[in-house]
Amino acid sequence: MRADVPQIPQPNPTLTQAQISLTLQQATQWAQGRGDELVDLDTELSQQPELKSTDLTLAFAVWTLAAGAISEASSAPLPNLSAPPATILRSYHQALAKLWNPLIAHDGLELAGNTNEAIRLVDSLIEATKTGIHSAASAVTGRTMIAEHLVTAATLSKQLDIGASELARLHQQSAAMTASSTPTEIADLAARAAGLRSDLETAAAERSRLLNSIGDETRLLDELRVLEIKARTVSTQTASTFSQPPRLGILSVDALGPTPPIPDLEGQPWPAVRTLLAARAEKLGRAKQALVMIIDRHEAMLEERISLRGMVDGYHAKTTSTRTADLPDVAAAYTSAKQLLWTAPCDLEAARKATNTYVQLVSASNKG
Repeated sequence: MRADVPQIPQPNPTLTQAQISLTLQQATQWAQGRGDELVDLDTELSQQPELKSTDLTLAFAVWTLAAGAISEASSAPLPNLSAPPATILRSYHQALAKLWNPLIAHDGLELAGNTNEAIRLVDSLIEATKTGIHSAASAVTGRTMIAEHLVTAATLSKQLDIGASELARLHQQSAAMTASSTPTEIADLAARAAGLRSDLETAAAERSRLLNSIGDETRLLDELRVLEIKARTVSTQTASTFSQPPRLGILSVDALGPTPPIPDLEGQPWPAVRTLLAARAEKLGRAKQALVMIIDRHEAMLEERISLRGMVDGYHAKTTSTRTADLPDVAAAYTSAKQLLWTAPCDLEAARKATNTYVQLVSASNKG
């Protein structure tokens, strides 16, 4: 646990022996703790020869003077315990006063006005040294990440045949970096290298997905062939059933062409492969939509005819039980609807109108 920063009070008559003793104890703990911290920082810097720290050198110099002053004050001789209390307290005040003397280096340079100033200076220099080490570590990490991103990007760029110009630009900027490059410059280049790598990885994933989807194309083509057969079947049915069947051309699935061989695609640039596969996927999708629409149109006509037949039969059954069927207009409407719906080719529009007329006559007759 890091020792607290002591606040050394100026000597004054109100200070008690206990207060001064506590101050000296805290100052001693600070000196011991910061000494260990400085040694650890020096060891860390020695393992990184490229790093130099004038802050640490100055911190050692100031700490040495401060620790010496604290040791001298703490070990100052005190009167015998049998001495008068005032004499003992005066000795404690004299020891405390030593910590308010200027700290002078061997060359006569004053490094701090007193031990309080020295304590604050040493702590600030330690934090500055730690910041420098952290920045240097971040720079090393940033350079490593730039190299890793560019290696991966180079592999993907070659596979996909994209991103070559941006990759070359980043390689050039990476090679131009020096030991004096700032952490911000390094972080910016690392971010752009990571961005290029991410874009290429996304493109590679999309390429893999599209190439894998070619395996699903066989299933889709089989599905389209089934739909084509069904479309031709219902088209034949409506042609023989109705006088005005839908006039819709039915595409040939074989005309869509064969599935592109994957080995051929893997040897092409990614932009060309993406364009080709996207266009083919769109073509197959439109073909499916067209076949489903044709089937729906034909089946809708056949289902409507069945529905109208059921309606005519149902209403006829009601009129038979109520003798409404014997009414001349009802009987004529039934005959007309029956003939239109059960005769081929069927005029569906006329049959629809005839059925509506018959239903309305039956409904009106039942109300009357």
